[in-house]
Amino acid sequence: MLKWHTTHNREADSMKLASCQRRLEEWGWERAPFGVRLREVRRALGWTQPMAAMMLGISTRTVIRHERGQHRRLWVERSMLLKLRELEAKWACTLVEHLMRVKRIYPWHPSEQNRLDKACCHRPR
Repeated sequence: MLKWHTTHNREADSMKLASCQRRLEEWGWERAPFGVRLREVRRALGWTQPMAAMMLGISTRTVIRHERGQHRRLWVERSMLLKLRELEAKWACTLVEHLMRVKRIYPWHPSEQNRLDKACCHRPR
């Protein structure tokens, strides 16, 4: 009985995680700028900037620059991106709960983009 219960919980957890990952996909999470994704993952997990830097193997200053959009390069190092994607995949449900709790509205979210497009095109000049 204990073995079935443990296996059943793992299956339920993996189904919930897959559901959260789909929700992030539907929201267009991967289209968000790297710095925004980094900041929101960090906040969802309750990490400070130094903690996030340690987990990603970068300096705290680099975390700050990315979160502010002041990084020097136009691209993100592959290793950093892969580590962030691993964190997003592992903590997808925590991230979804955080984004819903703080009611973040991002311009890359399709419904928000539609609203912005309408506001842009119907504005009196």
